[in-house]
Amino acid sequence: MRFQLQDTLEFVASFGLNEHFSGADLREVLDLHDRLLRPGGRLIIEVPNFNGFPGFWHRTFDKPSFLLHNIDVMRPSTFDFFKERGYSIDFCDYVGPLEVWGDTGAYAANKVSRSLTRWLERRVNKFSRFAAGVGFEMRGRRFSPALICVATKSGG
Repeated sequence: MRFQLQDTLEFVASFGLNEHFSGADLREVLDLHDRLLRPGGRLIIEVPNFNGFPGFWHRTFDKPSFLLHNIDVMRPSTFDFFKERGYSIDFCDYVGPLEVWGDTGAYAANKVSRSLTRWLERRVNKFSRFAAGVGFEMRGRRFSPALICVATKSGG
C-alpha cells in the first residue's frame, strides 16, 4: 500500500479509518498518515470509542459493526506511534458526552426489535442530554462516543 506523492500535505485528517486495522496493517496506515504530512503539518485522527457503555451498546445492539472494529486502537496510547516520531501531541482524549448509535437495522432480528432498539437509543441519548443539563456529563473512556488525537509534526 504505497502511495506516491510529489508533495506532502499541510493537514491530514482521518475519521473512522484506523480502527479497522491491527498489527502490521495498523502501523502501515499510521505510517501513511506520517508520510503524507509535511514537517510542521497538523494531524487529526478520530476513532469511535467502543469501550465502556458505548462498547456494551455496540456488542448488544450493533454486533456486526462491533466485530468489524479493533477495540485496542480506541485508546490514547495508540497514538504514541506519533510521539515516537517526534510529533507534538496537542490533544489526545475521549470527547463528547454519552451518545449511542448503530446500524440496528442490520442486526435486529425483526421490525419490532429494530423499533424497540431505536426507541431505546433515543432514550439513552435524551437521558445523557438531560444529565448534562443538570451538571452530570457522562464523558471519558467509559462514556464518550469518540477519541480524537490532534498532533503537529516536528520540523516545521
